[in-house]
Amino acid sequence: MIQMVNRDHPNAERNTTVVCAFSADDTMTNLKTGLLRLQQQVSELQKDYWGKKNIKRMMTAVMEKTKELCPDLTEDAKNIIQLYETLFRLFGCCHRLYNKSGVMTNEDIDTLDLTIQSYLAYFRTNFPEESVTPKMHLLEDHTIPFLRIWHVGLGFRGEQRGESVHAMLNAIKGDIRGLKDEMEVLKSVMTTHWVQTMPGAM
Repeated sequence: MIQMVNRDHPNAERNTTVVCAFSADDTMTNLKTGLLRLQQQVSELQKDYWGKKNIKRMMTAVMEKTKELCPDLTEDAKNIIQLYETLFRLFGCCHRLYNKSGVMTNEDIDTLDLTIQSYLAYFRTNFPEESVTPKMHLLEDHTIPFLRIWHVGLGFRGEQRGESVHAMLNAIKGDIRGLKDEMEVLKSVMTTHWVQTMPGAM
C-alpha cells in the first residue's frame, strides 16, 4: 500500500487516501492498475485549490516508495533525469536566443548558431536512434539563414507576437465601459491601441 494524501483535508497530519499498486501477480498488471488509480486521483486533485501542493506530496510519496520497492531503478532514473535536463537546458538556450522580438546583431546570430549546433550534437550523440523532427530541421537548417537576412528574432514574426497583440486588444476592450454599439467599441479599442503604440502620431 502507498499512502498518498487526504483530498478532503489537505493539511491533515494523517493522509488517508491509499493506492494499492502492487497487489496482482503480474508486474504489468500491477503497474497499469496503480497508474490508473494514480491518474484518477491526480485528476480529482487538480480540480481543487490545494491540487498543486497535494500532487507534489503524492509524487514525492510515489518516488520514495519506488526507491524502496525497486532500488535498481534509482540509478537509471538519475541518468535519465540528467540526460533530459541537459537536453532541455540546451534547447532553452536556443529558444531564448531565437525567440527575441528585437533586432539581432551578427554576433547574436553567431552565438545562436553555435548554440543550435551544440544542442543538435548532444541530441544526435545521446539519442542516436531518434529521428530529427521537422521543427528541429527548421531550427538547424533554416533559422540562421533567415535571421541573417532579416536580423530580427523569430518572436517578432511568430505566433507569439500575434497572440500578444490579441491579448493587448482584449485588455483594452476590458477597460472600455459604457459603450453598447459594437462599432463604437471597436473604434475605441483601435484608437487606444494606436495611441499606446504610436504616441507621437497624435
